Amino acid sequence: MTDTVIKLEDHVRTMHDRYANVTKIAQGGQGKVFKAITEDGTIHAVKKMLLVDNSSLDRMDNEARLVQHNLNNHPHIASVIDYWEQPDEDGDPVPHIAFQWIEGETLAQRIDRKETFSGDDLERLYTQVMSAIDAAHEEGVIH
Repeated sequence: MTDTVIKLEDHVRTMHDRYANVTKIAQGGQGKVFKAITEDGTIHAVKKMLLVDNSSLDRMDNEARLVQHNLNNHPHIASVIDYWEQPDEDGDPVPHIAFQWIEGETLAQRIDRKETFSGDDLERLYTQVMSAIDAAHEEGVIH
């Protein structure tokens, strides 16, 4: 399934205005990640930032635009589909970013299964990760 990339614009809407079904799948120090399904059945991964200040809002906005315009075709970087700010209960903007959904097992799940990695697996994983990091750094994104 190929997602249609929509132009990032400054706008405010809620996750439920765009998605018919939203399920939290993970949470980390910087945000929560949701599996979000559009009415037509397209699946996206949506990250909702938790710690927000003006500099993080600006940084996330710049990175979302940069990734969408310069890195969306990289084979090892999930494509940015959309970015928006949604007011929290206090009316403060909370950034959300929607990514291409990539089906499969996470690295953490594979490690939890205690499955060993062959040398070829480790080399392939290292090469893919370094390729993505190198491309992001070339565009000024530090992750």
